[in-house]
Amino acid sequence: PEPSAAPAEGGSPASVVDTPAVAEARASKAEARAVVASALSLALAKVPWLGQLTSEERAALLPQFAVERHAEGATIFRQGDAADRWYLLLQGSVVVTVGEGAAERELCTLDAVAAFGERGILWDCARTSNVVVIEDVVVASLTQKVFLASLPQRVLLLLQTALPPPGS
Repeated sequence: PEPSAAPAEGGSPASVVDTPAVAEARASKAEARAVVASALSLALAKVPWLGQLTSEERAALLPQFAVERHAEGATIFRQGDAADRWYLLLQGSVVVTVGEGAAERELCTLDAVAAFGERGILWDCARTSNVVVIEDVVVASLTQKVFLASLPQRVLLLLQTALPPPGS
């Protein structure tokens, strides 16, 4: 619903005027959403295990993603954090490490397009690594609930086979 102004003298609210600037802002937002949806669709097709999804299954996932930006140096998650989201790196780079302080060691660097965070939400366990931004990123993410409910069983089984539970 559109916001409305305070009630006028007669007691009925006056509608906000749909000015050209408001209409242009709406069009810009719609255009931005379309660009993000297109980029997400292409990215989903590039992740090997997501390549198993049909175009209809990919299309059904698109509106469920949250898109975030993180600056260089930001921590997306740390080892031991609760695993509540799965991430798709659309732009930029992150470094994946384990441990902390002097014992921290680098496992790999991920560049766009890459997926991360599957193991924690697949097995409902704490994060097993740290993910830190090394070049400003744009990531799309799904909550654990949406991830598990939206992916077909055949894809979840493929992931479970490829990513055994931590410690196994």
